[in-house]
Amino acid sequence: MSKNKITRWIDRNNDRVCLTVSRKYYRKLEAGAGSWYFLHPKFYVFYLLRLLLVCLNFFRFNRSLYRPYAEAWREPVNALKNRGRPSWSDRIQTTAATFCGLRYFIEPAFRPGFYEERIPLSELSFETEADVKVSIVIPVFNQVYFTLNCLRSLRLHLPAGIAAEIIVVDDCSTDDTAAQLQQIAGIRYIRNDENSGFIQSCRRGIAQSRGFYIALLNNDTLVQPGWLENLVGALENDETAGAAGSKLIYPYGLLQEAGCVLFNNGRSVNYGRHDDYRVSKYNFRRPVDYISGASLLFRRSDYEKLGGLDTSYTPAYYEDTDFCLAVQHVLGKKVIYQPDSCLVHFEGISSGKVSKKGNVKSFQEINKKRFLNKWSAELAGYPTSGKDVRLAAERHMPGRKLVFIDSYLPRFDRESGSYRVWQLLNMMQELQLKIVFVPGNGQPEAPYYKMLCDAGIEVLLRYRGKRHFYAQVKAACKAAAWVWACRPELNRRFSFVRNGRPELQWIYDTVDLHYVRMEREGVLHQNAKVLKQADKYKELELKLARAADVTVCITATEQQVLQQQGISNTTVIPNIHLVRHENGLPFQQRAGLLFIGSYDHTPNRDAAKWLVKEIMPLVWRSEPDVTLTLLGNNPTAEIRSLAEARVVVPGYIADISAYFQQSRVFVAPLRYGAGMKGKIGQSLEYALPIVSTSIGVEGMNLEAEQQVLVANDAQEFAERILELYRSEALWQRIHDNAIGAMRPFTPAVVKSQLRAILNPVSSPEHE
Repeated sequence: MSKNKITRWIDRNNDRVCLTVSRKYYRKLEAGAGSWYFLHPKFYVFYLLRLLLVCLNFFRFNRSLYRPYAEAWREPVNALKNRGRPSWSDRIQTTAATFCGLRYFIEPAFRPGFYEERIPLSELSFETEADVKVSIVIPVFNQVYFTLNCLRSLRLHLPAGIAAEIIVVDDCSTDDTAAQLQQIAGIRYIRNDENSGFIQSCRRGIAQSRGFYIALLNNDTLVQPGWLENLVGALENDETAGAAGSKLIYPYGLLQEAGCVLFNNGRSVNYGRHDDYRVSKYNFRRPVDYISGASLLFRRSDYEKLGGLDTSYTPAYYEDTDFCLAVQHVLGKKVIYQPDSCLVHFEGISSGKVSKKGNVKSFQEINKKRFLNKWSAELAGYPTSGKDVRLAAERHMPGRKLVFIDSYLPRFDRESGSYRVWQLLNMMQELQLKIVFVPGNGQPEAPYYKMLCDAGIEVLLRYRGKRHFYAQVKAACKAAAWVWACRPELNRRFSFVRNGRPELQWIYDTVDLHYVRMEREGVLHQNAKVLKQADKYKELELKLARAADVTVCITATEQQVLQQQGISNTTVIPNIHLVRHENGLPFQQRAGLLFIGSYDHTPNRDAAKWLVKEIMPLVWRSEPDVTLTLLGNNPTAEIRSLAEARVVVPGYIADISAYFQQSRVFVAPLRYGAGMKGKIGQSLEYALPIVSTSIGVEGMNLEAEQQVLVANDAQEFAERILELYRSEALWQRIHDNAIGAMRPFTPAVVKSQLRAILNPVSSPEHE
């Protein structure tokens, strides 16, 4: 076993053991067990394994592995309760808890000390804004230590692009709250005349606020990076959403709440409580029953339509649940859980965690009865307590589940295959399907991971080893009606999920016929090794196509190839393209040639080299000033070396529209490949006239001389380039005809083809 494998084994098992111990311990602690409960004998077997892992970790000599012990000694848990000098008992207890794995999931930014170290009280201040977009209202009663660290976290993590005001409403605190907060410039400090409770403090703060959005925030929280901008984004990008809330994490690093589930008897559950906050089902945006008022954002206009927080729940409890139900049942809007908005919540700091006669917590049961009386008609349609909590948590997401498997997250701005996947996912959601995306590499690549999660798509990640990753995939497929698996390698790799599931519909998306591409490459370069590999892939792909319920081809040409092999369960779902030709320049104002392709793909590298080394010298003999731009993702050193005065290799560019709107001719000299070539479709989107090869335009039903020019050797290719580059009449004809050529590949047409595949097992209400 290599050093890296040993390291991963240590980390993976450390993670697993610490999660098990932490969940057991903190659940008991919340139920009333003492803080030394972690010494109970039932934990000993875990501690033996933990001892082995800790010893192995120390031999790695990684300084970051010693940090938790230093932090435990410097900032013991009980020091939060008593801000004096930590006792030896506190330090010993916290250090022992660290060894036992109870602080394993604490990130540096989960600690109050993290903020105290970075922002001394003398430097804590905020900019005042003339035009306020968000008013952050923080009701407080005592607990000034938590309030100050909440403000420090806001100072550290508020985004520069969102104008915010901070309003702290002091409900007659008896500690140093007034003296401390009045020293902080830039906040609005309001002190109640008498102790009025949480709801009245919120209402008073909102009444004096100026923002378009209102954010309610508890003072016993530490906001994390992205907290506010992701909440605002959830409402700003969705007019059907009326409120949005955050993912809440305990200070010891386990999940506290990923939205809340409400049952018909008024009982509620914090979804995911004491679970691992990295689990995929807690990390995509979705509608929920309600969101805790510890972090809740809504529009001022919606708040005013509802008459504010219901004062019948004074002093506190159930006011947030009531408000979220009013958003849904009175305004007809959604309540959104936004996991990218994250904060640490210490919970129960002001009101306590145990209901006692006369304390604020006791109003939880009192207000539950009021809540049931008010919403009894609406609650009748809610799930029964005790039912599957996950089903209840996702009940606002209609439709059946589809698991989509591809090599990695869809890099839609970098390669045509990923763009097709992105469009398919959008269409599947429009068809009311719940999507779980499985990237074969298990990686949360930015920005695509966030974009999928924000779109309401669950993404499975490999963060705790291969076995755990496969277990997640199997669990997702168990609840799915379809699996849509791209590429032969992934179909073979994940075929185990079909075991014992004859009702599971398996859709094999070929992307292209790999063996056809390899055969062409082998013949072109006379490479026996590639031809041998093509034979192996042919056997594999035909076997997979026969085993699938549906085999998706990207062109009718490849569908015919499979049908000739006796495979009849085929359909065609091509690349998907939008019409973008409106802003293109006229012929005379355009100049230069354009090529685009992902250089991870060998046919694109071959085409670029052939173009520059053999075709362009023939063009330059007649038109020496013509330039060539080689656009595309990940140009290799070999491709970059092609750059010279008349050849530009810019590398990845996010917005390439200007290149298509200003270039005169698109060139795609592909000598081998298979499937539908995204670059041809992309050029058609902009109605940019094309010169390509027979392989380049394969499967698109383009008419030569009318919608495209075709050439298959260097001399002919150069001649066609010159002909199209010089003739405005020819250029205009190809340009005008390209618009009609796009229709079979537009979203509306492809969506109808997709519906034909998925409808046979759709639930009746979505057919």
